Amino acid sequence: MLQEIKVLENEKLGKNRFQPDNRIKATSKLRESIRATKGNMYVPALVQNGILVDGHRRYEACMLEGVPFYYIDIIGEVPVGFIRVLNETGRQWSTKNYIASHAANDEAYRKLWEFIQVHKIPVSLINSFCNYSEAMLVAGADIKRINYNKLSFRVKVYNHLKSLYPSVPTNTIHRSLGKMLDHKSFDEKKFWDKITKLETVEESTQEHHWMVKQLSEIYGDVSIYEDIRDESNSRKGKWNDFRTIQNWNKINKR
Repeated sequence: MLQEIKVLENEKLGKNRFQPDNRIKATSKLRESIRATKGNMYVPALVQNGILVDGHRRYEACMLEGVPFYYIDIIGEVPVGFIRVLNETGRQWSTKNYIASHAANDEAYRKLWEFIQVHKIPVSLINSFCNYSEAMLVAGADIKRINYNKLSFRVKVYNHLKSLYPSVPTNTIHRSLGKMLDHKSFDEKKFWDKITKLETVEESTQEHHWMVKQLSEIYGDVSIYEDIRDESNSRKGKWNDFRTIQNWNKINKR
């Protein structure tokens, strides 16, 4: 049940449980709207026991503009799913947002969320290094099997590769490394010993296929690249993706 709308005059509320990272630009747009309408422009936010559960950007914009902040005080517990529906209806959440929201009620997701924040890594690394698709993370998959010691080591390897390949996109690096890690004969510690002895590397392309080949050569076993190439060619061939196959053929001629 919802109570009547109340007015909050520049009083700080508790920190929002969910703060989607894809709404930074929304604050400036809200401020423009507030100035244009003199503060009478937005849907009231939701507050529960002094905690802002929906409307963080609206609150921030009102505080910055020095205008009253309107909200609805909710009686009873607000389900996490309800907050997701509210946010998804108005704007799309990123995978990171879903992980943060799952972390409110799931210990395994809380541990993953803390790991992501501490190491400042993109969620796509979890996809590459732990074999969890974004769809699985969004849906709240069982992630208890994540080995954080191994994940920490892989993040260390990834960060070192970023320093070796400063001009190569991070997405190319972690996709390439992810493919190497999945290979049955790949030894992570051996690879670490190899790359830490390198002073310079060749950066002739940004294709992750090329990078898999070069990393295989650094590792000392080109058959890893060949296995990954053949598997990709076979899979893409079934999808009739001739452009990908042509890219592989170009790489093979180098």
